[in-house]
Amino acid sequence: MSENLVQPQSLYDQDYCAWVEEQAQILSDMKEGNDGAKVLDYENLIEEVLSLGRTDKDAVRGQIIRICIHLLKWRYQPERQGSSWWDSVRDGRDVIARKIDDSPSIKREIGGMVLKEWKYIKRCAIDEMTRGNKNSKNARVKLGRNIPDGPIFTVDEIISHRSTVLCTHLFVDEFQEIFGFGNRQYGDAFAVYQARQERGEDLNLYDVEEALRWKSRDESDDPEGPNGPKW
Repeated sequence: MSENLVQPQSLYDQDYCAWVEEQAQILSDMKEGNDGAKVLDYENLIEEVLSLGRTDKDAVRGQIIRICIHLLKWRYQPERQGSSWWDSVRDGRDVIARKIDDSPSIKREIGGMVLKEWKYIKRCAIDEMTRGNKNSKNARVKLGRNIPDGPIFTVDEIISHRSTVLCTHLFVDEFQEIFGFGNRQYGDAFAVYQARQERGEDLNLYDVEEALRWKSRDESDDPEGPNGPKW
């Protein structure tokens, strides 16, 4: 008796790939005006279409969390700043940029994502900054008080490669590690970086990196460079 009450599984539950192919065939038949086309599985089809958007949003959300954790560590643990954090932030921004290129409307939701995830971001950042610390309890309490309970970075500071957040406490050795030891142009580029920072002007590593590329490409032909950075 109980066996008769068990609902048979739909193709969607039994074989997802076969279900996708079936729905695609039905849509094709409908486009061709085939009156004998089967009825679409509207309930599951609607859910799948919506899930496509959720997948991209979840990917952006994950990168936002990753970037914000590194930005907090960069600000509150400057003695451990390094190129690995910089690389991770850069990679995260690249992923987000590609998602926004595909779906520009996602950018409007980033502020809400940061606000919703901030408590988790703060907790993860504190966990990472106190890991291995003998006085981790005291360190956690101090960081918990110092890090605000609400977002401290704007959307542009999080996702833009032109953000200056990562330049506040940049050390010379990290700069060298990023751009390579023994680079002939390193000294001039870093001198420019230091001078502008001392004047309180905004400058990020992408500006300096672009200057290095420009000098390497155009220096021999045109010292001024028609499109070079105007320091």
